[in-house]
Amino acid sequence: MKWGAPAPTYLQRIYTKGPLMFVPHYGDARFYVGPGFGQHNRTRYTADELLKAGCKPQEHYLLARIGMTEL
Repeated sequence: MKWGAPAPTYLQRIYTKGPLMFVPHYGDARFYVGPGFGQHNRTRYTADELLKAGCKPQEHYLLARIGMTEL
């Protein structure tokens, strides 16, 4: 990758509920994190937990995560 070139992105699963977006954790793509992760909370969620909470699955292009599976 050349300096100044855009970083590659990959199609990945995310979950949304209203205005909230839950994305795969950078260090372990088996878990999803919401807004404020790391600074304001340390809660990680599984896909099953998010679905049971009424979140809707979607696909977005994101930076690479450790252990990710590209869709």
